[in-house]
Amino acid sequence: MGVWRPTNRQAEGLVLLAVGGALLVAASLAVSGVLRWSDVLRWLRSWGPLAGLALVAFVCVVVGARAVRGGRGGPRAVQPIRWWVFAAAAVLVVGMTWAGVSGFLTLVPPTDPVARLEAVKTGLAVGGGAVAGMALLFTARKQWLSERTQVHTETDATERRVADLLHNAVEQFGTDKDTLVRLGGLSALELLGQEHPDMRQIVVNLVCESLVLGHPHVQVSRAAQRLLTTHLRRTSDQHWTGIDLNLTGAHLVDFDLSDCVVRTAVFTNAHFTGAATFRGAQFTEVAVFRDARFTAVVTFSGATFAGNAEFTGTRFDAEVTFDSAGFGGVTSFHRANFAGVAIFASTDFRGSTSFAESTGDATPNFFRVRCATAVNFRDARLGALGQSELDSLVAAQRAVVEPRRSFWGW
Repeated sequence: MGVWRPTNRQAEGLVLLAVGGALLVAASLAVSGVLRWSDVLRWLRSWGPLAGLALVAFVCVVVGARAVRGGRGGPRAVQPIRWWVFAAAAVLVVGMTWAGVSGFLTLVPPTDPVARLEAVKTGLAVGGGAVAGMALLFTARKQWLSERTQVHTETDATERRVADLLHNAVEQFGTDKDTLVRLGGLSALELLGQEHPDMRQIVVNLVCESLVLGHPHVQVSRAAQRLLTTHLRRTSDQHWTGIDLNLTGAHLVDFDLSDCVVRTAVFTNAHFTGAATFRGAQFTEVAVFRDARFTAVVTFSGATFAGNAEFTGTRFDAEVTFDSAGFGGVTSFHRANFAGVAIFASTDFRGSTSFAESTGDATPNFFRVRCATAVNFRDARLGALGQSELDSLVAAQRAVVEPRRSFWGW
């Protein structure tokens, strides 16, 4: 037979029963003469403030526990006032009225009818004050419910309006009509993201998906790219923070992500036509360029990769520059192909770095490169240099690593 554990509602009922029982016992003692009201008043004068403070502390603990319990799993639904609340309020009012009348009658001589009448009036006034207090509490609850309903109504209206705006903008952006209509839809998406920060990642996802699917009009693709770079550039007064990019398989023309801040960037199988610029870009988590292709000059000068950076299978058809770039996590150029010159001057590799099986037509530049660990050149062939020659080249050109300092302040 298990131990009985009351529910929250049963526990509240038990507390009310205990309080009511204590009040009934006190009333019985007072009626029987065992407990005199003068003694009660004397006790209240002596211990009343402390008892009041204890009562307030108890109420705070109960309310706090209910708030914490209600915060788990989202806000609690509003419950109707239970019958025992009204019953307890009625008992409290009657008890206070009776206690007030009885208490004040003990303070006046029984032979003075005028004084006894005033004592009764004062006791009834105490009961009236209790009624007014209860009415004030119920009125406050009614007002709170009204305001809560108003807030929910306004929130629902805002969400519906945002959903309608998003639907119309997407419909306009994805239409088969002329370029101006699509550009108008793109502007509507941008305005939606600017006015509603919680919609920004959704807007970025839609723009990225449009670039992945491709547009027959180059103007629309370039405008979509500008939308991303404008709001990701940290110097912009319309900068959007905490944004992820997923441009897997996208065809990007003259892509410029310079001085932009991106949380996670995925460019797997992306095709970059024209010069691509990532100068000063910051990737705060992961950057993936697996099997991407750069057909023209590309620069990552001064870019920082706080997390892992993957260039596995990436093709660089022209010169690529990583000078003064910083890699904080695992960096992989495994099977990368460098058709032009690869410049890693003053590059800082803080994690493990691999150029295994990478190939190239020109000798890379590792002047003053910083490497926290040995670089893996297994089966690599860059220019006329194999694994051992590349190891020697890095050893000859590398700078001294300072464990507690790097150029970006880590």
